[in-house]
Amino acid sequence: MIWMTLVTLLACDKDGEIADEPQILGSVATADAEADVVIYRAFGFHTNDGAMFYLTSTPDSDCPSVAKYLSSKQVDPEGIWAPGTCNLSAVLPDYDPAGMTVSRTADAPTTEVTWSVKCALGEGAFDWGKRDEQSEDEDYFWAGDDAYEWIGNGKEFTVDFSGDGSPEDPYIVDIVEMTDFTGNYPTVLDTILADGSISGSIEAQACNDLYSAYIFPK
Repeated sequence: MIWMTLVTLLACDKDGEIADEPQILGSVATADAEADVVIYRAFGFHTNDGAMFYLTSTPDSDCPSVAKYLSSKQVDPEGIWAPGTCNLSAVLPDYDPAGMTVSRTADAPTTEVTWSVKCALGEGAFDWGKRDEQSEDEDYFWAGDDAYEWIGNGKEFTVDFSGDGSPEDPYIVDIVEMTDFTGNYPTVLDTILADGSISGSIEAQACNDLYSAYIFPK
């Protein structure tokens, strides 16, 4: 997509140095529109109760802004979720800092991790209000004549997780490959399939604020 070619902002690479390239790349496309996967930053937190990781498409995102967005519907997402892209999150009910590989295929589903791939497909803008006439609550959503907000997950993937979040042993999320997506548009109950592929490896910054996020397993 055009947005991807225009990105000149900076991100942190796995060594903590400045890099001008996203660390995880890919795309997700439904029959209606598509979005880039361009992950610049990642944030993680774990306890004995499990772990979660949040991967963002903006190089200037930080821990407080991610935690605030994940704890309230009244936070404009654009600071951590770039228009025309996807953000990813992973929740693991049991996490081994020494390292673990989680795989899923159509014939072998897994309960070791729950992925969420949230995409702002097509051309649009983040808007505040009610998604449709049936909505009772207001929040931020991806809107426009050619915009489709899609939330789903990869039906097939292999991902390596490791690290305790310390400087000596940082969190690493290594998506060997994620393909074959299924999800839905928030205002449509029917399943919306998507094509695409996601891969790459990134160091996740330790973010204790994520403990207050509604998706952290407690």
